[in-house]
Amino acid sequence: LLAQIDPLARPRPDEPRRPGGPEVASVAGSLRDPGLRGLAEDIRKLGATFSIVDCGADEPKNAGVVSLETREPIVGVNLPCYLECTVKNWGTLSPGRGSRGEALNGLTLEYFVDGADAPVKAVSLDLAPEETKQLEPLRYVFHDRGPHRVVAKLKSDALQIDNERALVVDVRDAVKVLLVDGEPKPEKWESETDFLKKALDPFGDAAAGKDLIQPTVIQEPALPVGALREFDLVVLANVVSLPDDHLAALEAYAKEGGAVVFTMGGLVDREHYNEKLWRRGAGLFPCHLGEIRGAALSERSGDRDPNASEWVFALADPEHPVLRTFADEEMKPHLKLPSIWRYFEANDLTVPSERGGPAGVASVPLKLVPRPKDAGTSEKDEAQQLQEGAAALVEKRFGRGKSVAFMTSVDAAWTNSVMYDTFYVVFWRELALELARTSRPRRNLGIGERYERVIGTAEYAPTVEVLEPDGVKSTSSPERVEGREQFRVGFPPSAEARPEKPEGPKKDDTGGCEKPGIYEVKLTGGAGDSVPAPPDYFAVRLDPAEGDVAKLDIADWHEQLPGLDAKLASPEALMETFQGAGQGSQGNELWPHVMALCVGLLALESVLAALFGRRRQ
Repeated sequence: LLAQIDPLARPRPDEPRRPGGPEVASVAGSLRDPGLRGLAEDIRKLGATFSIVDCGADEPKNAGVVSLETREPIVGVNLPCYLECTVKNWGTLSPGRGSRGEALNGLTLEYFVDGADAPVKAVSLDLAPEETKQLEPLRYVFHDRGPHRVVAKLKSDALQIDNERALVVDVRDAVKVLLVDGEPKPEKWESETDFLKKALDPFGDAAAGKDLIQPTVIQEPALPVGALREFDLVVLANVVSLPDDHLAALEAYAKEGGAVVFTMGGLVDREHYNEKLWRRGAGLFPCHLGEIRGAALSERSGDRDPNASEWVFALADPEHPVLRTFADEEMKPHLKLPSIWRYFEANDLTVPSERGGPAGVASVPLKLVPRPKDAGTSEKDEAQQLQEGAAALVEKRFGRGKSVAFMTSVDAAWTNSVMYDTFYVVFWRELALELARTSRPRRNLGIGERYERVIGTAEYAPTVEVLEPDGVKSTSSPERVEGREQFRVGFPPSAEARPEKPEGPKKDDTGGCEKPGIYEVKLTGGAGDSVPAPPDYFAVRLDPAEGDVAKLDIADWHEQLPGLDAKLASPEALMETFQGAGQGSQGNELWPHVMALCVGLLALESVLAALFGRRRQ
């Protein structure tokens, strides 16, 4: 029970939370582990006495780094990025005393990049009681691709473990997007992907290194089945159907971490998608395609029925990383400017269970709702419309990657969203960057999580060396991925990946990383490898809430663990209790005599060693 010494999630109504930022509190007034109640009841049944001794300071003080992230989803080579850091003054007095903590003044925060001894920037700051402060972002330019290490260190604070927070930035030379055009046409703006390519590369200068996203347009027969891993994202726009070998290649690509987006249109073969791509939820496509909703359009938009139904976009998940931009009050109106005239219904979102687990459903972060007839629609009506709305964006996990379906078109056939740059450009760029970000192995983990990365035969080396933050080095071997010419590098390594140890069996370590800080991963020992491959890095970070040093009042213990009958005791009273319980046996204790005998034997050994040593000389 003492190991769970932080059992309560305290309410913090003043806690600001940036979208996508750290969760620094849980549900107010509840146990982090409800199983503690049963453990407390077991202690009570044993007849044990549970005494709480307050060993902490009357005015606990602590400041910590609670967040360190890049503003950009993906950082590019030679492109400026912004490192955002947030610090917090956690120190408060015991809540039962009705007083606040004190300010922490004269603190210094330093930024270190790639293991340099000197900081690239130092910031002086003061923190008011319980204040959370987001510092001015650090503008930085990385000139080399690959993982880069950033550490923010807070000085002049007593509790050291939360004063340092690490971040590994995966810097890329480009985000390569493959656009598979299902309706190519020679006229400008008539092909299915013309508008989408322009949105991803608005100024046409991505090839010159001035934009991170580099779109490439092909037709479906030219799908590079053997080289899909060269792309961070594949978009299939109004593609009629997929041959079996192309579908198999796309599924393998997604299982290995790639992202596939399907956009709809009049050419999509609904039966083929349901039978071959969806496969009752087991396939790559994230939902069962229903009927097409909406009136048919002629080639001339002026011939469209003005009384036909129209739909607009609505946020079903305002915290979704792609959509949270539109949750801002200034951006919300841009969701209702475009009109959607036709879309495919998503009838079934079922995702089968994996390894006997429960079945799930694909998520729908963006919906379609009827365009409001007037401006007097109430919030209640909007909520009802949102609940009944149709899916506009459907996504699900597929292996280590993602599959996404955009239920209308990306050209001007089914929607005029292509005419509204603010929505169209922002939405598709955010979607591309987010999917490309999640397509790479995670390099920023929490305590208890495990690092994993898949490598090909070209990268293979027989030994994996991991240098932990405290300097401890361990070795293991890559594990072959079943059914593929690939290998898995993991830390902590599994029992199969650990080297043989003569003193006993391999350790089956199924847990995660326990030490916060930067880890270095090297692949060594490759045949003919005169120049070793560059190391990989990952960071392990503490839960920011661990910095909360506020005390638990005895009333909190009684409320949350009523069966424990905990009592507050002073150190002196507890000592008297232990001494009183042991007085009956003190007269018969043998340990003083045993201790004296041990000391005598040690002294005799020292004398004999000195005599024999002198005789040899």
